[in-house]
Amino acid sequence: MKQLSLTLFFAALATFSFAQKASVTDAHNAYKRYVPLVGDLETNKKALADAKAAIDLAAVNTETANALDMHKYRGMVYYGLMETAAVEGAMSGKEADTAALSSYEKVVKASFTAVLNAPKGKGEKAEVREFINLKTTFYFNNGLAMFNAKKYSEATMMFLGAFKISQLINEPYNDAAVNTKLSFARAVDTLLDTKNYEEADKLGRMVCEEFPKDLDVLVSLINLNLQKNDLVEAEKFLKNAISIDSTNKQLLLVLGSSLMELKQYEKASESFNKSLKLDPNYSEAVYQYSTMLFNWSIELRNTAADLKPSDPKAKELEKKANRNLTENGLLLENYLKNNANDTIALEITWRTYSFLPNDAKYFEYKTRWFTVRDSIMKNKLNENPNDASVVYFNFKVLCDWAKFCHSSAEENELDEIKANYMAQYEQIKKNTSEAIDKLIEKKPTDKIILEIGWKTYSMLGNEEKKKELKARWEAIK
Repeated sequence: MKQLSLTLFFAALATFSFAQKASVTDAHNAYKRYVPLVGDLETNKKALADAKAAIDLAAVNTETANALDMHKYRGMVYYGLMETAAVEGAMSGKEADTAALSSYEKVVKASFTAVLNAPKGKGEKAEVREFINLKTTFYFNNGLAMFNAKKYSEATMMFLGAFKISQLINEPYNDAAVNTKLSFARAVDTLLDTKNYEEADKLGRMVCEEFPKDLDVLVSLINLNLQKNDLVEAEKFLKNAISIDSTNKQLLLVLGSSLMELKQYEKASESFNKSLKLDPNYSEAVYQYSTMLFNWSIELRNTAADLKPSDPKAKELEKKANRNLTENGLLLENYLKNNANDTIALEITWRTYSFLPNDAKYFEYKTRWFTVRDSIMKNKLNENPNDASVVYFNFKVLCDWAKFCHSSAEENELDEIKANYMAQYEQIKKNTSEAIDKLIEKKPTDKIILEIGWKTYSMLGNEEKKKELKARWEAIK
């Protein structure tokens, strides 16, 4: 009898062990009835519920709790639960239960990590990686299709999905990450054009949650909130961005430019100044800031002009406009000390001084502007002597310069300065005439050269030469 009892005891143990391993098999068999994404929802839910019940039993039993096949199927089953919850949410138009999704995700990560970190189990590891690869490839390829169709919001979601799935096994899909950010930037631009702030916000929260320290993502969120005129949120994201890279002058330029578009001039000035403190020779910041100060001043003057002269507000507006213009002049002059040939800065400078009672500065910087432009055009002409557009523009620059000298002479009351400008005018006019005559002498029947010739003499005010060359041009024409 003792021998019989012992035999029955071991038989019971074997049966118990087999029953627990059968739970893994039952889970696998139930999971095979699951058809991801395209299968009938209720059928899929029933299959996954059966699979979950079986695999949960196996997960808590000492015989199978650490088995690699248990972890492999557990990860697949719980991934299916995540997938089905998302599908059900999309079909009902309601957001999926985030708490449930989070709990499923933790199980998936834990089980797949257990397989991949195990010292053995080459086959199980390969199956887990293949499973994840199939999922990420599906989302990534759909992301490409959506991007090519210019459906950037949908593309963002697809690429983000591929990246998040790759995170389940701690092997980030970097191409998916890059494409998520690119699609998101395009999506935000598109959504802002249509003022669809709600969708942009929703998309932004999801992308930022996954990439909280990515500067491109933060810049898109800054722009989004500026367009919404939500300066609090914009500054929050800016602070996050600056905490990541405190020497990023481009971030401050982006913020300043966006604030400028919203006519938040005081705050824009703060951002531009911070950017220029990091790099005083940052040309884009100088252009944006100086242009803003110039246009702001004109706006203030126009507003003042619409008020009664006796209105004290008109005088304050005029004072503010002059302060802006003066500040602009100093900003540009300081920049031009190290960037003397920057034609954009030179032009903004002379235009700034044209609105201030400072004729000397105006004439100085406009002359410098013409000098630099003339030098640039001569270099282009040497490189492209047969390019008609370059030839014409070269003569136009000279003619405009001559006109400027002539008008400056007429406007100036000091005989010495008047004579100086007239001398410059005559010299430029003489040089220009000689240059165009020399060009026509080389190509006397060239229709394009003759056209440039008569138009040049027209700009110089020489009607006789203009008529002569125009007649020759029309005869050929």
